[in-house]
Order: sequence, then structure tokens, then C-alpha cells
Amino acid sequence: YSEAQHLGLWITGNRVSGSWAHPDEKSSVFELKGYVENIFARLGVDMKKLQFSQISDDIFDVALVYTMRNGGKILANIETGVSYAEMNWTLLVKEAVKNKVTFSEISKFPPVKRDLALLVDTSVQFAEIEKVAYDTERRLLKDVYLFDVYEGKNLESGKKSYAVSFILQDETKTLNDKQIESIMNRIIANLQQKLNAKLR
Repeated sequence: YSEAQHLGLWITGNRVSGSWAHPDEKSSVFELKGYVENIFARLGVDMKKLQFSQISDDIFDVALVYTMRNGGKILANIETGVSYAEMNWTLLVKEAVKNKVTFSEISKFPPVKRDLALLVDTSVQFAEIEKVAYDTERRLLKDVYLFDVYEGKNLESGKKSYAVSFILQDETKTLNDKQIESIMNRIIANLQQKLNAKLR
């Protein structure tokens, strides 16, 4: 027998309800994804060691899964009326203790966020988009994250839409518009070439 500790999270219902300043908004699997990634960050887990993908199996109709790049599953989110996340706490703690705590001065130069809506084949996984982006810009690209997925009405058959954010930052100076545009154009060109992605 093999026994491991797991941490489970659930969210359901409205994230915002009855507010005069904000329309009602349902909780989503991507909100839960953010909570899970915050736990990883607090534990010092290097997100670049994790691979993010979407699966469907006997347990989950549609799930978002983080795996160690060596193949060990860490968590899965289920996208239904109730979103559920499960983390293999035993594996996660083992990974966390490997990290050395280091400190660095907070950058004086602000990060820049750029969003893209990408139309891709339904077979394309977010992990592939993430890999192409990091392969394109290794130094100034600090983070890539998925905040929405859409399939269905108004999209051609066999296609889905990914809404992806790219965080750029130079630790030594403020990025100017020309630099930002150059990086994003290279990322877009490589996404088009390698994944046949189109901008929406």
C-alpha cells in the first residue's frame, strides 16, 4: 500500500454577487487555478518545473492538470458547476524542501502585461503555447498564464480560443514600447509558425 496526504479545494457559486460596483460573476476553474498557483508560490515551487495541460478521463470530464516534468501528477481541476482542486501534498512538500530560500531586491522597474486571444486547433494544449513563448524570449518573459478558454458558438469547427497573458520585465531598466512590440511580434510569429495559431 502507498499512502500520501492530499489537499483539496472547492469553489462554487458566485464570486461577486449583489455588488453595486461590479456585475454578478460566477466562480470559475481559472479562479481556482489562481489559488492553487498561489499555494505553489508560497511553498517556493518553481513553476517552470511544472507542466500544465488539459485532460479528460474516467474521473474528470474536463480537467486542468499540473504534472512534474518527470511525470508525477500534482493536481487536477474539474470544470463543472463545482470546481475542485486536489494536490498531492506529500509530493509537493518533498519538492518544496529542495528549494533554497533566497532574497533579492524588489525591482525598481515595473512589469508589463500583454494579452493575446489565440485561435488554435482543439488538440493544442496550453503547455505548448507556454513552451513556444519561453523558447522565444528566455530573459525578459517572466510569466505566461491562461485566463480563459472558449469552444463553441462563433468558432469554426475543430478550433478553440485561448486568452493568454504574457508578463515582461527587465530588472535593469524600464521596457519601452519598441522593445515590448518586438518581443510580442516574435512570440506571435513563432506561435503562428509552430502551432498554426491565429490572433482573434
